[in-house]
Amino acid sequence: MGKVLDLSEETYERLLALAQERECTPEELIHTLLVDTEQAQYYHANQQMLAQGILASIPQTPGGTEAAFTPVKLPGPPLSRTILDDRR
Repeated sequence: MGKVLDLSEETYERLLALAQERECTPEELIHTLLVDTEQAQYYHANQQMLAQGILASIPQTPGGTEAAFTPVKLPGPPLSRTILDDRR
């Protein structure tokens, strides 16, 4: 489902020009800007926690804020099935 943004003509023209400059669509540009903003927020939060002594070092994750995740294979039935069975 899409959303409609009501932008002024000037703002839309600036968005379109920047998207063309970066050789992407306006939608892709907005997504990129949102991801960049989120990464900056994590960076600043980690810097603050480092300064306060809450963190010993800033966690490094490959590929930005998305942590590498490898699910662990457990023997037996799925955990969700075990939980449902225990509830009965």
